[in-house]
Amino acid sequence: MEVKMELSKRKTIEKINFIGEIIIYLFVFSMFIDSKLTMKIGYALQGISLIKIVLDYKNIKLKGKEIYITFIIILIIGSIFNFFSSNADGVKQFMERNLIFINGVMLILFIDNEKKLKTLVYIIIVGSILLSFDIINNLKFVKLDFIRKRAILTVATGFMIPYWLEKLKNYKEKKKYVEAIIYFIVIIYLLKGIGYSDSRMGFLVIIGTVGLYLIYGVWKVKLNFKKLGTVFLASCITISLFYAVMPLNFKREIRTSFQTKNNFSNEARLVMWRGSIDAFCYSPIIGVGSSVSDTKPFITNAARRYNKSREIIREFVDNNHFSEGHSIYFNFLSQVGLLIIGYLFLFFYLIPKRFIKSSKNEILLGCFFGIICFLLYGITWSVWGFYGVVQKFFQILLGMMIVATEMKEKNLEREI
Repeated sequence: MEVKMELSKRKTIEKINFIGEIIIYLFVFSMFIDSKLTMKIGYALQGISLIKIVLDYKNIKLKGKEIYITFIIILIIGSIFNFFSSNADGVKQFMERNLIFINGVMLILFIDNEKKLKTLVYIIIVGSILLSFDIINNLKFVKLDFIRKRAILTVATGFMIPYWLEKLKNYKEKKKYVEAIIYFIVIIYLLKGIGYSDSRMGFLVIIGTVGLYLIYGVWKVKLNFKKLGTVFLASCITISLFYAVMPLNFKREIRTSFQTKNNFSNEARLVMWRGSIDAFCYSPIIGVGSSVSDTKPFITNAARRYNKSREIIREFVDNNHFSEGHSIYFNFLSQVGLLIIGYLFLFFYLIPKRFIKSSKNEILLGCFFGIICFLLYGITWSVWGFYGVVQKFFQILLGMMIVATEMKEKNLEREI
């Protein structure tokens, strides 16, 4: 009797695992087409994850424990900080933004081998192509606003380029010439989409991501000049074609990326960053709170104090269009004060440490540099808190990276 019950339970768990795996695939794909659909599928994913935990808790081992414990500590401390500092709904806003890490945990529950990871890679590729197609042709069948479209496309491209370059190192041994060419064509198309998205930061982030990957390549490949040369040449060709496929008006805009006068976009960011620093100076320990109404007075005052431009005053003071730091780092600094140290410790120590200590493979490399791409993009965009679907994609890449680091060396390692 007990044996039958055990077998029945095991079959039930197998069905739950299968359903959870399918929902994860749908969840990731939905990020590229509709944020509302992502939310609905996310609810289904939470439900099936809860059932999985209840029925199979004895066999569940949390991967990436050091990373997710840090997320939980940040969540608890940040909520306490907001309880004392926020004059509005800061606790609610902070919790909503910092509970998104659960999406990575749910992925880890159902994605546990190389085959499933590769399926997710193909889903990201297809989703990215659809997103780029929508942007280039201005079709609007993707139900995301333009800011979210170009952010997700940039991070996905930041994932794809190192993934392809890692495959390129071994394409002769694997005799996968056609595959290497197909990936190259896909990447050029994604880069074209970034150009048509009119994202100067997207361009700069891709350059930065490829540059950091090359630095990693020099350190890792060492004296293997043949493989290093192949990767360097491929990177240069890719970046050159990236510039070649851009619209002419976007090429002109790139030249203004660091122009701080007579450029509203750049001037506005400087005002918001100065306002964030003022907020930090006002409350350096616990911050001023994570609600828009908590940071808005400091941003408005910064516009009055640091910039006398009529357009800046009109947008910041008269129309009240800007109310936060326009950067994940300046937002952390102003909203939760010294807790920014926890985020920096997580982003720039714990995640790289796990990456460095693991057996390298193309999926792991792609995920890690996709994460780097997100963190670079966050310098000038609030992709942590104000564009939640972008952070969800970051958490998916982080979950995939953690799964890849846990895979047995014999299954995933690629000689470099």
